[in-house]
Amino acid sequence: MKIRPLILMMGTTASGKTHLALQLAQTLNGEIICGDALQLWQGISILSAAPTLAEQSMVKHHLFGLYAPFQKENGSKFVYEMKTVRDWYANVCNVLCDIQPSHTPIIVGGTHYFFLFFLSQPGTKDLLCRIGLQPILLFCDSHATLTNRVADRVVSMIRQGLLSEVTSLLSSLEPNRITRIVDGYVRDGISDGILQAIGLREFILAAQHSGAFKNLMETGLLSRLDPLHVSTCANALFCSVFNGTSSRADSVLRFADLLPVPIEAALQLGTVLLELFDNTITYAKQQRKWVRKLERHGLSILHIDTSDWKENNIMSLILEEVAKISCYTKINYTFLPLTSQSLYCDTCRVSITGEKVYEEHIRSRAHRRRLNNERKKSTRDGSYPWPG
Repeated sequence: MKIRPLILMMGTTASGKTHLALQLAQTLNGEIICGDALQLWQGISILSAAPTLAEQSMVKHHLFGLYAPFQKENGSKFVYEMKTVRDWYANVCNVLCDIQPSHTPIIVGGTHYFFLFFLSQPGTKDLLCRIGLQPILLFCDSHATLTNRVADRVVSMIRQGLLSEVTSLLSSLEPNRITRIVDGYVRDGISDGILQAIGLREFILAAQHSGAFKNLMETGLLSRLDPLHVSTCANALFCSVFNGTSSRADSVLRFADLLPVPIEAALQLGTVLLELFDNTITYAKQQRKWVRKLERHGLSILHIDTSDWKENNIMSLILEEVAKISCYTKINYTFLPLTSQSLYCDTCRVSITGEKVYEEHIRSRAHRRRLNNERKKSTRDGSYPWPG
């Protein structure tokens, strides 16, 4: 059996994954598979930065917009089922089996626990060996240009119709699901899929804090704002904040003065857009931590720097890895499970299983209180005398 590549493309938000996957698919006669929890859903193509219909028409795409909300009865609010990573995994396995041997499958997305689940399942290696797929793991990161890339992304989202998309989505949701967006799923750990998109929570909280902003959304005035005008104002807002020409508060005020809506609502919108930017940056930095965790399982990951977008150099680097597959006579793939590590806290005199649990214990109030008490006691006993 001829061994062919299976490209798994991860990366931080706004690192150019979608564009790069499209270029690879066109070069390698590939087919693109969704590896992003949000892009599986219909109704948030802008919030999730899903490939546009024009992009999807260039090469074959799978699983994008797979799930759709439904109404229990005519006129009722929309219901979004809770899908799990196992649902996604089953669909991916079916797609990989259906793709013709002459085509190269490319799984792309920013949901790293999807990739971790795929790579860690016992059945994955059996599947890869059966259909002759050698995984190549890529991680894209825009590094120093992350801030500018995210700002450009938010501006582009506004221009594409972000305000209309969010208004339409929130007006169709059941009240209990809106409550879960704000705080529920954080506590119980159940995935709400589409409802966890960065941006929804920010708009909901803004409507709760400001009656003027709530009225702007409920009357539909927010969705009727000119996307081009708002995106131009948002771009000026971001430039003002990043260049340090004025404080955030002053920048938001100047942004609000440019919009044809009540000043309170406009101020709230400017604040929401900055929060959307901030939270996207935070999420991107978290994605960098996730890929380091993946590497601890013995996985070899090719890191792609997209900060200086030199397409020829990037493509050459990836195609060089792909070319190596032609020399393979069998699938070379191992996923090393991490054994639970037992750690001991000298301060609290307890054994703790698992590095993550240990780190949480170290940050806990009880541990810090005991540590401070021990330090005070040591000082009184003369264990740490002052120098001289």
